[in-house]
Amino acid sequence: MNIFCFVLFLWYGWLGMIILNIVFKKNRNTFVFLGGSCNPTTWRKNIAIPMLVNSNIKYFNPQVENWSEDCIELENTAKENATQFLFVIDSETRSLSSMIESAELLIKNPSSFVLVIQNIIDNTQLDGQTVTGRELKDLNRAREYLKNIAVRHKIKVFRTVEDGVKEIVKKHKNNCNYYV
Repeated sequence: MNIFCFVLFLWYGWLGMIILNIVFKKNRNTFVFLGGSCNPTTWRKNIAIPMLVNSNIKYFNPQVENWSEDCIELENTAKENATQFLFVIDSETRSLSSMIESAELLIKNPSSFVLVIQNIIDNTQLDGQTVTGRELKDLNRAREYLKNIAVRHKIKVFRTVEDGVKEIVKKHKNNCNYYV
């Protein structure tokens, strides 16, 4: 009788662990922090957010109309709670502070980080100024340094926002699988 009880305990214990594993993975919601280049960019509104909504993935968009220092605490809370980070360093802004922020976060969260980097093209207008020569070289060199940091931490670097969001969706779907 004792052996029977022991086997029964092991069976139900194993079954309980399977159920807990399934419930845990089912309830693990993806929450994406949309970091990177801001105003005047529209990559969040036009590309990332529609794709995330279509895949039923929650997100935090730090790009607001009237950004102020009060937004910092809210952004930090969103970063602490994020399960994935999508950072886009685009070709429409200099993105210097975004590159520094992304370097910090990708080192802290390499398995949760997706990075999109786009180089600036010669003679691009940024904030009413033409970017060329030494400035262009420095801005693109900074992007290359960030890419090298990402690669060293085994993070894929994408060229388009669409490809970056597809990676987030793929990771989300993998997290929703019911592996035992």
